[in-house]
Amino acid sequence: MLEGEPYCVDVLKQIKAVQGALDKVGDLVLKSHLEHHVASAAQRGDTDELVAELMEVLKYR
Repeated sequence: MLEGEPYCVDVLKQIKAVQGALDKVGDLVLKSHLEHHVASAAQRGDTDELVAELMEVLKYR
C-alpha cells in the first residue's frame, strides 16, 4: 500500500482499522485473563499480586 504515491487518507484509514482490530484482540485477552485468573485469585491467595498486575496492565488500556 505504501509503494508509489500512496494517498495519505487511505493509509490513515488502514492504520485505524488495524488499531481497532488490535484493541478487540486486547479486549479478548483481558476478558480471558479475568475469567481464568482473576476470578480464582482469592482461592489461590494471590489477590494482592493480581491486583498489582492488573493495575499495571490497565495503564496501557
